[in-house]
Amino acid sequence: MTALHVVHLIEALGPGGAERLLYTNLKHFDPSRVRSTVFTVYSRANHWREPILELGVPVISLDCD
Repeated sequence: MTALHVVHLIEALGPGGAERLLYTNLKHFDPSRVRSTVFTVYSRANHWREPILELGVPVISLDCD
């Protein structure tokens, strides 16, 4: 069975609640069933970037102004 690829789009990865929820969800997904990629609109806030990368989830910034 092929893993479902989910793309998560979020404004930035600052210390807020939506970002925390994203991290929590990513942490609990079964990687054999769900493959995730996180896209951020802005690169300025990166509080959750490293913890998400440590989960093995790529983080790509669109780097908008």
